Amino acid sequence: MLCFPLSIDQITNRKLVVDDWRCGVNLCDNDPLTKVEVAEKINRLMCGKLGQDLSKESMKMKKTLESALATNGSSEKNLSRFITNVKA
Repeated sequence: MLCFPLSIDQITNRKLVVDDWRCGVNLCDNDPLTKVEVAEKINRLMCGKLGQDLSKESMKMKKTLESALATNGSSEKNLSRFITNVKA
């Protein structure tokens, strides 16, 4: 995933995707962007080892999310716990 944050929450989302989850590449921050730079990043992402590494990380993230969303997964457990606390 190429990340190109423009404002507000996109900057935080880019940090999560690039730094924390490691399944994306930062296109640029605030500097002017040339078409050559965009082409280089796309080539690295599509043709290089970087793309393979990011794909592996994406698959790990997918498995984690599927586990969390499954019946009795962490999302269901946490929501149930939250509802119990609100009712108390």
